[in-house]
Amino acid sequence: MASTTPPTPRKRARNPLSKTVTLEHVANAAGITKAAASYALTGKPEVSESTRKRVLQIAKELGYQPNLHAQRLSSGICRGMVGLFSLDLDMGVATYLVSDLHRELHQLGFDSPVYTYGISQESKDSKEQNSDAVHLLETLCQQRPEGMICSTWRLPASALPALAKYQKGRGTLVTVRQETQLECDQVIFDRKQNTYLATRHLLEMGHRQIGFCDFNARVPSDPRTRGFTAAFHEFNIEPNPAWMFQTDSREIGGVRLAEEFLALQKRPTALCIVNDTQAAACVHQLLRAGVKVPEDVSVISLDGLAASEFGMVKLTTVTQPIAEMATQAVQFMLERLRGDNRDDPRKAIFSGELVIRESVMRL
Repeated sequence: MASTTPPTPRKRARNPLSKTVTLEHVANAAGITKAAASYALTGKPEVSESTRKRVLQIAKELGYQPNLHAQRLSSGICRGMVGLFSLDLDMGVATYLVSDLHRELHQLGFDSPVYTYGISQESKDSKEQNSDAVHLLETLCQQRPEGMICSTWRLPASALPALAKYQKGRGTLVTVRQETQLECDQVIFDRKQNTYLATRHLLEMGHRQIGFCDFNARVPSDPRTRGFTAAFHEFNIEPNPAWMFQTDSREIGGVRLAEEFLALQKRPTALCIVNDTQAAACVHQLLRAGVKVPEDVSVISLDGLAASEFGMVKLTTVTQPIAEMATQAVQFMLERLRGDNRDDPRKAIFSGELVIRESVMRL
């Protein structure tokens, strides 16, 4: 342990040529080495309590701000940092989920930088988008956060090796939204069950001629499409392929859906639309064209966001429990980081619930 008798301190003056007070300035003012000053500021036992207090006081007087990132990296990983990854942010679920995750982690004292493009990548070809996803993930991994919560929505398979490599480097990974083959805790949203609940409600209200809109609506293997058709099969009927609409998932998608609907000679009596913002935009366009909701066409949406409740017609919807999913992901992360759980990877599955409002009429 260093001597408790302080050496004669040097003049506590900030270097006039330096814009930032550094650890060296603190050490010089205290008359000790940089290593000793670092030990004092980080609470390590290599220096005495009196030296630690003196260095802390000098650092305060000089206005020294420690480089927390450098301190955390001394152990090989960035302690106290949980990175958040989302390939893009829409005006719906992706943004709400990242926001909830960030808030909960911040309240727990974590730094939680968000790595995202912030815009939809639909305009890019798949090869370029896959390359971007890998690069973005690698950029986050280079920061060596001790934890990462990664949204797997639209995440290409080519990005999974980067996540596996991060785990091998002692990083703790939790994924959210879509299931993956990675060996990590996962918070999964059951899109099939969610869409099934919405479609079944329309069928129970007497509708048989139902249109379905999603950006993968015509892909039979897509979970949303599977949920839609599963509800039909329970009633021993088949959906009409002519009413499977594929459009952009945002507001412009709702406008295009309305245009396609209005152009039909034979129209469905109900629409199941993924998601709320798309559905609200569609309803707005239909009303402008003189089509009444729900009198002329019933509409059910998905996700349960504000757009479903505060539009021109309050939409019946099936929620996506975003806040609950965020809480579960953070809980999984905390248990791993604290060492409270060393069991095999866990999966928590959410699907949401039906919220009945004004947009569906019984036939």
